[in-house]
Amino acid sequence: MDLGLFKYGINSDGALEVQGFNCRFGEGTIMTAMAVRAFGKTVTIINEEVALDGVLVNFDGSQPACLSTHGQVTNVDAEDGCWHSTSTMVDHRQGAPPGTYWHEFNLDIAKQHASSEGVCGSEDGRDPVRLSDSLFSSAELGRLYALCPETPHVQRRLNDDPPITSPEKVCQVAANITYEDASMECESLIGKNQFYKSCIYDYCATGLKAMVQNANSSAVR
Repeated sequence: MDLGLFKYGINSDGALEVQGFNCRFGEGTIMTAMAVRAFGKTVTIINEEVALDGVLVNFDGSQPACLSTHGQVTNVDAEDGCWHSTSTMVDHRQGAPPGTYWHEFNLDIAKQHASSEGVCGSEDGRDPVRLSDSLFSSAELGRLYALCPETPHVQRRLNDDPPITSPEKVCQVAANITYEDASMECESLIGKNQFYKSCIYDYCATGLKAMVQNANSSAVR
């Protein structure tokens, strides 16, 4: 993935939308923050903070039933069970201030309500979100640009460099990982082409075995 703000998923009637803000990590990117719009409200997650329509959520029982947390995991669920969104915080941004997290993200939508829009829906769904369509407020975007100063603002195009789009290419520029190394780490996903390629790409881009574990977890959902 490239730097910036992207739509990761949406359901067929547009009532649910998930966006992620990607920052630089090694030769690739990680999701530093995510936002979920549902039920006419917006949930944003930046580091350890979860906000509902811009107000910090304390998870003291006063939050809506659709919003829950357990340790490092934050869940947003449909009342009818037709979709489920979860974010797991991982404290592993090298060189970042303490308490700076990236997010492992999963979105499950019932097949009859799924959409091909967004990163999770199609390989073509990787256009950056326009400023007017951002689920993050201007203040929240300002925080994210401060965390990731190399990330272009959402109203601009991503960057002037052609993106690295294939596992082979990202492994070629990786510091200490070869394509063969990554293939061995991800071999349990052979036969699941999309997850296998994504696993290799993410492992070469970051060098984190947590990416391999995340790909395996996603493949069984």
